[in-house]
Amino acid sequence: MVAFKGVKVSDFGGRSLSLLSSGSMTVNPDMPESHRLRGWYDHAGQGQTFATHQNVTGTTAPGEKRQDATKTCAAVKDELLGQSETADFFNLKGSIQHIKQEPSFCYPACKSEGCNKKVVELEPGQWRCEKCNISHEKPEYRYIMSINVSDHTGQLWLNCFDEVGRMIMGISADELMEIKENDEKRASEIFSEANCKTWNWKCLAKMDSFQDNTR
Repeated sequence: MVAFKGVKVSDFGGRSLSLLSSGSMTVNPDMPESHRLRGWYDHAGQGQTFATHQNVTGTTAPGEKRQDATKTCAAVKDELLGQSETADFFNLKGSIQHIKQEPSFCYPACKSEGCNKKVVELEPGQWRCEKCNISHEKPEYRYIMSINVSDHTGQLWLNCFDEVGRMIMGISADELMEIKENDEKRASEIFSEANCKTWNWKCLAKMDSFQDNTR
């Protein structure tokens, strides 16, 4: 009998366990739970049939709600979430410490329904979307925010998009950009007001490659 403490569950190629650097492995541990399990196995368990996890994945059936584990900032780092072959989903309760405003907290997006691709200003009053092959008089700004979140164990940087940005800031990116262009001080106040608020975050962690850099 082997007992593990501090392992990461992975769904790549079926279920597997990875022992973390902070974890431990003990053969035939002298503990009540171990003795009860061994007793059950010797008297009944060894004669039973068990289903394998070889072809079990971490996906959910259609209409089934996925139950993601709640993690601390420290656990996300210790368990190396997002660094396996598949994405990791988790919940986190944390407070906003800082929202990056530079180089940008939003981007100019195409106004065509369902597009949301970044547009380029060719000249005043002409914003071009290469995907839709059309131009708009002005774009619709959408949030793409980098936010530092903390709990009692540490800090994490989270990337948030338009829907989440609207909830955090209380106004649309279009409205905030207009305020920023006309009243820089008021825009800074809005960012400050968003700090120190606690949210329940639903997160996805995965490796990403951009310009030959893995992050």
